[in-house]
Amino acid sequence: MENFKQNPKGFWGYIRDQTRVRKGVHDLKNEPGETVTTNQDKANLLNSFFASVFVTEPDGPTPQLDFNFQGTKVTTIVTDNSTVKKQLDSLNENKAMGPDELHPNLLKETSYILSEPLAKIFNKTFEADKWKEANITAIFKNKGNRYDTTKYRPVSLTCIPGKLCEKNREVIVNHMEENNLFSDCQFGFRRKKNCVIQLLNVLNDFTRAYDEGKQVDTLYLDIKKGIRHSPP
Repeated sequence: MENFKQNPKGFWGYIRDQTRVRKGVHDLKNEPGETVTTNQDKANLLNSFFASVFVTEPDGPTPQLDFNFQGTKVTTIVTDNSTVKKQLDSLNENKAMGPDELHPNLLKETSYILSEPLAKIFNKTFEADKWKEANITAIFKNKGNRYDTTKYRPVSLTCIPGKLCEKNREVIVNHMEENNLFSDCQFGFRRKKNCVIQLLNVLNDFTRAYDEGKQVDTLYLDIKKGIRHSPP
């Protein structure tokens, strides 16, 4: 209440969060048209749908690209205690826990203790399979029939330490930036190259073409999940 005048938006956001009624996943209908009501049956039905729209990557080594790179290669990805402590201190306490059930508030309050062991773990466990596991929550898309499984999208709740480990991708990003390996058309997830800048560039191109009396052809792509049919 003390900061209400300085941050009224945060106050009303808190009120909405506390008064919101969370009902979970609505009853669903399976392929024969039967209504599914129990949590277990709904989870199984959603799991079957989510699994059907993902492609299983083939086993084996990563395909080699025909790309002649003359710069310095990234050989190691290393983080330090201070970097991990900053990441722990900046955690949002309102985020949900992952399969390890470690609450972000606990990690944040004990950052001065956990930063050193976590840094050692990060430097040795990029292959940690446990951190690849996730709790999947189904979120309704706010449009269409709530009984339809295709109207839900999965949200993965992974382990908080695993997310912190992923933040050490800066080594790879810096390498890509320094060696000009990013395309000029790549705007998302880059410093000073966000989606707003991309839109401004497109607007600038359209405006220049209009001033010069040129034609502008635009192609919009919307990737939609296909419907898979079982073989006869």
